[in-house]
Amino acid sequence: MDKADFKINIPTDVDGYVELQCPFCRDTFRIDSDDVLSNDLSSVYCPYCGLTDQFDNFATDELKEVAQQVIINHANQLINESLKKMGKSSKGVFKTKSKVVSNPIKNLYVKSHDVKFLTLSCCGRHVKVSLNSVNNEVYCPFCGIK
Repeated sequence: MDKADFKINIPTDVDGYVELQCPFCRDTFRIDSDDVLSNDLSSVYCPYCGLTDQFDNFATDELKEVAQQVIINHANQLINESLKKMGKSSKGVFKTKSKVVSNPIKNLYVKSHDVKFLTLSCCGRHVKVSLNSVNNEVYCPFCGIK
């Protein structure tokens, strides 16, 4: 089977920050898209619980849903193409009028909930965290220092 590559545009907020979601505590936070594009992020620390995991595991639930729908639509397209080929190659013995329907892809956007902008003392980078985060003490998403 051939390999398929998919591209999903990850939205940013008005300041160019990408929303991430901790796979452990499920809270969301934002980091600068330039930090994401630099490819230095093999792992990320959650600013709230301090636990770390691979960057890919910090995808938001919405992004995972869209990725799954893109894959399902691609599979449906392959099924439709196979059904069409079977009908043609059977020279009329096998006829099919069924078609697997693809679903529309949900538009992604960054929710505009209240966040505060923090400059991290360890590296000078910035992070946006929930207004509910305790004081201004968060773990650095890049190095894990509190």
